[in-house]
Amino acid sequence: MKVVSAVGIHQYEQALESLELYQQTIEMGLQIILQENHQQLIVSTPNKLSLGAVIFGSDQGMCSQFNEQIAEYAINNLQELRQIQDVTILAVGSNLSSLLNELTEVKIEKSIPMPSSFSSSNRTVQDILWEIEKWRLEKENGQIILFYNQRDPYSIFKPSKFNLFPLQKQWLKDLQKRPWKSNCLPIYTMDKEQLFWALIGQYFLLWLYQALFSSLASENAMRFAAMQLAQKNIEERISSYRRKFQQERQETITEEILEIIYAL
Repeated sequence: MKVVSAVGIHQYEQALESLELYQQTIEMGLQIILQENHQQLIVSTPNKLSLGAVIFGSDQGMCSQFNEQIAEYAINNLQELRQIQDVTILAVGSNLSSLLNELTEVKIEKSIPMPSSFSSSNRTVQDILWEIEKWRLEKENGQIILFYNQRDPYSIFKPSKFNLFPLQKQWLKDLQKRPWKSNCLPIYTMDKEQLFWALIGQYFLLWLYQALFSSLASENAMRFAAMQLAQKNIEERISSYRRKFQQERQETITEEILEIIYAL
């Protein structure tokens, strides 16, 4: 399992690196469009004070406080948003769902399992995207937040969040003001508003993958650390037993030698 976890960490971290490059590509496309006039492309946020939260956890064992930390972090953040009257929660991970039910009175709208392999992650993201779209249409969610664990060099992982919707105006302004890196400006023939929202759709999809892969990489890192600790404890226990055996053996040999000496 230690090897499997190590392979999983490498696999998901590679995927995250690819997503960073894809994010740069999306932002470059948005940058060209926004340089004209981004105000015409921003739709107003629904007036209803409602929030949708997607919380990523784990279905696997040997993860210590993985689910507990992200659950407490998400609940504390949601409680601070007191102006929100209606909260909808999607739990990604069956173990996380049962834990959330114990920690909060907010009803878990739905729970979906974490992907069992890298290849099944596409299905999980599609299921999440489908639920979010239902929220937007049926509940008119004015805000959508992703809660997930991500890798941390000091504590293996740390809880994080990302405001998926509404779009951050400062981020759009920064893209609009960002200088183009070459003298050759790209052109496009597609309708400006249609292209803008197509890119935003890809941006939403990208962040769902980013949250999922960050959570899975953190989960594998936590399991790897737990197995390393278990291996260290086993080695220490074996070393302790070996020293005890050698000591008792030496004492037995010494007693036998003394018995022979006294007999002579």
